[in-house]
Amino acid sequence: MASPALFTLDNNYPNFTVTDCPPQRPTQKAYDYNGSGAIIYIGWAASGIATSAAGWAIKQLVYNGSGQLTQELWANGSTGETNIWNNRTSLSYS
Repeated sequence: MASPALFTLDNNYPNFTVTDCPPQRPTQKAYDYNGSGAIIYIGWAASGIATSAAGWAIKQLVYNGSGQLTQELWANGSTGETNIWNNRTSLSYS
């Protein structure tokens, strides 16, 4: 059974719903967008974890040339909260 949706984007992506996040369900989230306004990174961490500190689970969203979501990849291939949000663009995703 899928976990409940955390959020739904209603504007440009009416069918895009994120249904998974790290198992601990942390209490703060961060987003990063591309030049078209699409979310390309989502981060989850416990309340109070700085964006410059380890403690983030980070997901990268990959889109095709038509702007359709094609992949959801985790930093270092894991939902573990071990990453630094500020380093999201230089992490490996799988």
